[in-house]
Amino acid sequence: MIKLVFTDVETTGLDRNANGIVQIAGSVCFLNDDNSVEEKESFNFNVAPFPFDKVEDKALEVTGLTREQIAAYEKPLNVYSKFAGVVNKYCDKYNKQDKLFFVGYNARFDYDFMRTWFEKCGDKYFGSYFFSPPIDVMNIAIVNLIKKRHMLLNFKLGTVAEHYGITSEGMLHDADVDIELTKRIFIKLFKGE
Repeated sequence: MIKLVFTDVETTGLDRNANGIVQIAGSVCFLNDDNSVEEKESFNFNVAPFPFDKVEDKALEVTGLTREQIAAYEKPLNVYSKFAGVVNKYCDKYNKQDKLFFVGYNARFDYDFMRTWFEKCGDKYFGSYFFSPPIDVMNIAIVNLIKKRHMLLNFKLGTVAEHYGITSEGMLHDADVDIELTKRIFIKLFKGE
């Protein structure tokens, strides 16, 4: 059984060490033998940054959030416990062969932020849950669109989703919206559509 965790984060900046996470959204899916993708569980956590995390004004502009909103979000260690609770249902972190594939759009950004966030939460065993490297839907899409790339204005998630006829149910830069688009693009690409 191949287990995927589609994950997107919204952050307070671009530096995983200096900035923090304010939203983690995604879903755990199984890739079945017939190549169908079966969603098992979804999650969407709003998380306050740690007091030492730097909050960039530009990041707030992108997400449409305020300092007051993110300060009122749930404490990071509480969210960590909930997130770990989700992934613990689907893998045995003590078994090196039983891990989840971390899947995202520009996945290295989310993967690295999550790894650093785990460390900030006191857990240095992020790799016990997830295979490395992450699966990057953006890199899969560029291979598929290599002959059409010049026709796309950019290669942002919304642009690529639009190219494939996938529309969002909400505003981009909301992790829950972004990861749903990512999952739908992945499924379309995986099936060769």
